[in-house]
Amino acid sequence: MSSSHICPVNIPDRNGLRGWLIAAAAAPAAVTTRKAAMRFLTGPKGLATSIIHECNDFGLQGLSYCHEKITEYRLKKDDLASLICDCKMWQLICVDPEHLATPEWRKILDHKTFIKNLILFCSIGTIARGFIGEQTSLIGLSATCAPGAHTIDICNSLGLYGDSYHLVRRSNERENMFLTVESLERSKGVSKYARILEYLQSGRKAVIHVNTIPEAYDIYEFLWNHVPPGTSPLHRMQMYHALCTDKYNCETFERIDNDPRLQVVIATVAFTQGINRKKILDSISYNFPLTLDEYWQAKGRAGRNPDVICRGIALVPSSVTKEAKCN
Repeated sequence: MSSSHICPVNIPDRNGLRGWLIAAAAAPAAVTTRKAAMRFLTGPKGLATSIIHECNDFGLQGLSYCHEKITEYRLKKDDLASLICDCKMWQLICVDPEHLATPEWRKILDHKTFIKNLILFCSIGTIARGFIGEQTSLIGLSATCAPGAHTIDICNSLGLYGDSYHLVRRSNERENMFLTVESLERSKGVSKYARILEYLQSGRKAVIHVNTIPEAYDIYEFLWNHVPPGTSPLHRMQMYHALCTDKYNCETFERIDNDPRLQVVIATVAFTQGINRKKILDSISYNFPLTLDEYWQAKGRAGRNPDVICRGIALVPSSVTKEAKCN
């Protein structure tokens, strides 16, 4: 892909990093040249963790440039910025917009060796062209952007106009998912979370999406009292949200696919942004998210292995469904 063929891509989220690499196929050096540095701009730490994890499947070494990693290298008295500029240790760098605006990254983006090896800039947001030159290919990714004006607005925000870029759109249909929207009716003396238990009784690995952290703790406490006898709640359940430490969230990320004892993850919106774990079979939303896009993102956490049947479940208070019907 030459710099004259800049490409924003609307990719269904189920493809994870693999979908992104399909989009980058026109720039084969991004996959095959181990000394080449690729830039990926990402917000949530969980998304960076997921991407770095998948890099290993393609023989790529990645770095998540975050506070913990910066601290780790400072304690070792290693100059992390210089290591990035050398383009020898990593082929993929994940960094959030806040760190991208620091003096360290201005130094990196001005470094001749780094710029020479910077073959691909994958962007989320409007920040891309302020930091890279026209010589670098730019890819914009979206999993939920609707066709039409919304897509054009995003392209224009990245400085992509007219025929200066290619638009690739793929369907986000999940053929292996059954969707269910259930209206919840309160019964006297019965917990409002009781319906969740009925879906968990199957033993299928599930993520429960909630809108707030207090709600995550309430559901965690409720399920703690209903764990089967002989089973440790600490083995059975994990939470994933912004107040959990990065170490705890990374442990949750690893356990989802590697620990058969873990069945339930209770998560806020932080988990919906690109987390790619193959063993999740059910995505349960307690209360409907604030937007329809958030709902689709949440359902995208289940059934990422296309060979299994997954369920996308929304448990919605009856007052919400009545309001929706009126509107």
